[in-house]
Amino acid sequence: MGTAEVGRLWQLRLGLHGEYFSTKKMLIEDDGLKNGGDTNTRIQGALTFGLTPLEFMEIFGAVTGSANKNTRCLANVTPCKSEAGRTDPEIIKAFGDLILGTKLAYRLPQGLSVGGELGFRLMSSVSGLSFNGDSTSVWLNALASVNFQEFAPALPLRAHLNIGYYFDNSYNLTDFSAVFSVLREIEEARRLGLS
Repeated sequence: MGTAEVGRLWQLRLGLHGEYFSTKKMLIEDDGLKNGGDTNTRIQGALTFGLTPLEFMEIFGAVTGSANKNTRCLANVTPCKSEAGRTDPEIIKAFGDLILGTKLAYRLPQGLSVGGELGFRLMSSVSGLSFNGDSTSVWLNALASVNFQEFAPALPLRAHLNIGYYFDNSYNLTDFSAVFSVLREIEEARRLGLS
């Protein structure tokens, strides 16, 4: 969630973010599998920074890492045995994605701020050592924020609105064109693991 606010002039902000997510039947519902479908677990982290070189502009970035495990175990079979024909890996790790961007924000009267944000995500190559240029994704957001405390001091609340578009090119990380038939579930599990 972006905010239509920037820090004080020449302020450098650092952050460490983490995420854990687990669910069942995310991509597949099938009574022939344990839990009625797949089980998906995701761990993600990021080291972030923000710098304010102008009163209305922020430069930001992040280095991210994630691991995604998508299991599809046949029902009544122990230990876990996947369904026949599964070709995607059960565990997908993505380390070293780089996010860079800039944000412009302007304060208006009565606690309202508006702004815009442009960012790039350079995804690390699956089979190489550097970034995969074809998979670079871009986003553009319009931002609005309201600080209710400016007109109601007893109300420490802020609200944010983001409207934008993400041009996702992560599908260029892996080439499935040589595979005769790729199931939708395989493609979705792979894209989730790499994003």
